[in-house]
Order: sequence, then C-alpha cells, then structure tokens
Amino acid sequence: METNANWVANLHPLLVHFPIALLFTGMTIELVGLLFKQYDRTGFMVDILIWSGTFFGLITLLSGLQAGASIPHSAGIATALASHSLIAKITVAYFFIYSLIRIVRYRRRNSLKPVYAFLIFLIGFIGLIALWKTGERGGKLVYKFGAGTDLQQSHH
Repeated sequence: METNANWVANLHPLLVHFPIALLFTGMTIELVGLLFKQYDRTGFMVDILIWSGTFFGLITLLSGLQAGASIPHSAGIATALASHSLIAKITVAYFFIYSLIRIVRYRRRNSLKPVYAFLIFLIGFIGLIALWKTGERGGKLVYKFGAGTDLQQSHH
C-alpha cells in the first residue's frame, strides 16, 4: 500500500507540465496581443493563464519537495536536487509576484499605456527563463541520475 507521501511525490512528474504549458501559453498570447496592439483584448485571458500557471506551479513545487524527500540521495543527486529545488522556489515566488503585478495591470487595463504593457511582458518573460532552467535541472535529475525511476532504485 502506498503512503500519502509517496502518492503526492508520484504526482510531480504529471503536474510539472501544467505550469509550463499555462505560463508559456499565457506569455505567448501576451506577445501576440502586444504585436497586434490587442493587449487590451487578450489581457484577461493572459491573466487567467498566468494565475492558473502560478497556482499549478505552487502545487507542483510542493509535490516536488515531497518527491525529493522520498528518493535516495547519492552525492550527485543531492547537489542536482538542491539546485533544482532552489530555482523552483525562486520561480514560483517570482510568478507569485508577477501575478500580483497582473492584478494591478487588470485593474488599470483601460488606461494602460503600451510601454507599460511591454514592460509587464518583459517581467514575465524573465520568469519564463527561470521556468526553463527549473525544467532543465529537473530533467537532469531524471535523465542523468535516474531520480525517482526504477533505474535509480536498482543502483541502491
């Protein structure tokens, strides 16, 4: 019988795709809205995607912390896991702050100047770089060290 901790940890590989998809889609629609000067029309849809992506990012982070605690730690895995965990926490915190900025943007949507809309986009784009690096480091845990896989279990 699986414990609750293992059940939550096993969700992590399934959940990681939600914040990635939601946040990248939101920022892509934001860029299209800016390029075609339709950011006033696309803004609310982008807000929903960013807020949802941030929420799923938090849930994914929590399941990842549980997953990290449930796997055996060799020296290589411990270092890679610490790096992945740190950037994941920074990324979720960053998108939480960005979500607050999006709330202010939503409240001022009718008077938002194009330069401010572009600056808000750039702030979000920086977050995508952090999200990319988080995924890259998570992938390294799985594909280089076999973290959480049968391959890793057979080496311990």
